[in-house]
Amino acid sequence: MNDWRPWSRMNPCTICAGHIGTGASADQCTGGYFARDPLRVWCSTRESPWPSASGRSWRWELTKPYDWQPEPDATTRRSGWGRPSPGLMPADLAAEGGWRLSAAYSYYDDDGEYAFEVRRFDWDAAHGVCPRPYLKTYRPGRRASERAARISWGLPASERIPYMLPRLRRAVAAGLPIFIVEGEKCADAVNNLDARLKRDAATTMPGGSAQWNAAPAPHLHFVGAKDITVVVDRDTAGEGWARDVVASLARVGITPRLVRSRTTTDRDDVADHLAAGYRLDELEPFALT
Repeated sequence: MNDWRPWSRMNPCTICAGHIGTGASADQCTGGYFARDPLRVWCSTRESPWPSASGRSWRWELTKPYDWQPEPDATTRRSGWGRPSPGLMPADLAAEGGWRLSAAYSYYDDDGEYAFEVRRFDWDAAHGVCPRPYLKTYRPGRRASERAARISWGLPASERIPYMLPRLRRAVAAGLPIFIVEGEKCADAVNNLDARLKRDAATTMPGGSAQWNAAPAPHLHFVGAKDITVVVDRDTAGEGWARDVVASLARVGITPRLVRSRTTTDRDDVADHLAAGYRLDELEPFALT
């Protein structure tokens, strides 16, 4: 084990973010180790029980490269959250102290090459009241390559492309169903239903509900599509986003079908719908007013 670096608050797990924030201590973390390469990790959320020294094999997983930070001294460690690397978190979030990286979504261009990524940060309730209106925030950025650790934050509007663009292109060419959803988490939830057969494709644009039209002519990516479904989140922002999408697609003569989750909690989306056990074909028809 001395050949591997364990998780810590300063260096959280790149698979599960490392800190579950429950249990006997606010410092409790999921167990796991970084490899030295630095492209492999082992996370206890992916294997149970904890591997012992008995020789049982560990299941290492490829992950996004990380930027290892020197551990703080014991006094700093006891005080709570360590300062994250400026290269891993935008300076304004790092200054507020309570944000943690919870997900990263890579975008690829028409040739399947890495273009940029969007990272999600969640507020850690252990740090008190969130200084922002929402407990999560998304930031786009770009690394020199997927193997690089450092990221440059920000993304010009002219360089924004749909999520899962190569898969979207194949779906349009083959006349397969396409789902436009709000957010990468929802796109992944739909795409993972059929990751092997790829009978349909789900996509979104970076930036959330207010950013569909931030990219230049997003509707042009859907020219030729025969079956498009827009999945509307159950909130006012989601309906506003759906209006932008529908108006955009109308410029190329596309009238999409609108649906929403059968679950009825405020802000529910297609990921909540699927998590509740419903199928895609059980999404509820919806009409904008």
